[in-house]
Amino acid sequence: MKAAVLLIVLAAVALCAYALSVEEIYPVDILLNTTSDWTDVTFSGGIVLVRFYEVANGSTAPGLDVRGLGGLSVGKKQLDTTSVVVRFHAYVTDLTCSALHTRSPK
Repeated sequence: MKAAVLLIVLAAVALCAYALSVEEIYPVDILLNTTSDWTDVTFSGGIVLVRFYEVANGSTAPGLDVRGLGGLSVGKKQLDTTSVVVRFHAYVTDLTCSALHTRSPK
């Protein structure tokens, strides 16, 4: 199952790279550390495809919700101050024109 998902992700990366004429794809690990109710990270100018993620700290935070589609997102119960650390394993294209944007209520 994991091999099939990885194959689909790699195929999607290759298709996106071909469609956009991107020559290089970079594997990256993105460490997101937050104590906020929610934190969103988006990228502009490039493509980020999350292969998988792992919760390194705070996996027992109430209402923990981690997403890696269309950006990176960590949410949890309102007013919870538990520190959550998530490591996203992803592929990034077009690093020269990418910009990082974060949103958080704190």
